[in-house]
Amino acid sequence: MRAKVTIKILTSGLLLLLLLQFVDIKKLTVALLNIHPASVLAIVALYLVGQVMSSTKWWLLARRSGIRVTWLSALKAYFIGMFVNVLGVGTVGGDMARAICLTQNSAHRSTAFATVLADRAHGLVVLATIGSASALLFGAQSLDIRLLALLASVGAAGLMGWFAGPYLLRKVLPLSFPKRDKIEQMLEAFPKDAKTLILISSLSATFHLLQIAIHAVIASALDVHIPWSYLLVAVPFANIVSTLPISWQGLGVRENAYRFFFVPSFLNNEQILVFGALWLFAVTLSGSVGGLVAFLSGDLEMISSKRAPSLSPAAGVISEKA
Repeated sequence: MRAKVTIKILTSGLLLLLLLQFVDIKKLTVALLNIHPASVLAIVALYLVGQVMSSTKWWLLARRSGIRVTWLSALKAYFIGMFVNVLGVGTVGGDMARAICLTQNSAHRSTAFATVLADRAHGLVVLATIGSASALLFGAQSLDIRLLALLASVGAAGLMGWFAGPYLLRKVLPLSFPKRDKIEQMLEAFPKDAKTLILISSLSATFHLLQIAIHAVIASALDVHIPWSYLLVAVPFANIVSTLPISWQGLGVRENAYRFFFVPSFLNNEQILVFGALWLFAVTLSGSVGGLVAFLSGDLEMISSKRAPSLSPAAGVISEKA
């Protein structure tokens, strides 16, 4: 675990050092000082609203899977997971924390973890779809057609996996497989009915559009205008690559993605770092809310004393370890 943490921190540091080669520190300082506090508050507020929406989508997936918890319980678990993400370097730890906090019953913990995986997979498909659809509607702009094809492939693969994956898994596993009942229960986290899909997809699309809008707010705070037609294509790319588990909170990866898409057409290198700093500030502050909740509720101690579902190398399925 320590090795993974060290590697992620080193990756972030090296990527930032790479970007700093092109940055004038004096210009960076001026750009930071010119950000109005009201803009920072707006960015944080919009980010928090988006996380509440995302937690609502996850709550719907949990209830659809038979986990009877209140919306407030899911909201609390979601924000505690955000805190663990910030503290624990990466997204896996936070996802496990979400599953643990969602249910005290270890018999349902695998299902809870499955809903987190479903939430992640569904969000990725929706984000890739927004980027691909925007490219078709507004044109490829200056983006390489190969990048657009890659984005479309991510969405298509995720969509096929959502519908065909559970079917293929049921066909491959024999009826006598010891964990088949548990796997069948977990597959319920990936709903197929139109009503549920329309509802969670609408929430997810609104959430991702709000995150894209935050980028427009950050650009406005820098006194820069980036067309929405471009943001709708570029931001999904940046958000997807920044979620890869190779750095701490996407730090370094996100900024270099911004540089690829926005420099020199819209931003300079100094503004790119401000962009990334404001985003990281919103993420960290939102995660701090979860930390405060975990501390006051006593869930922080519970998370540290329990282990979430993990993949069993022998069986190849998720097993309970509490």
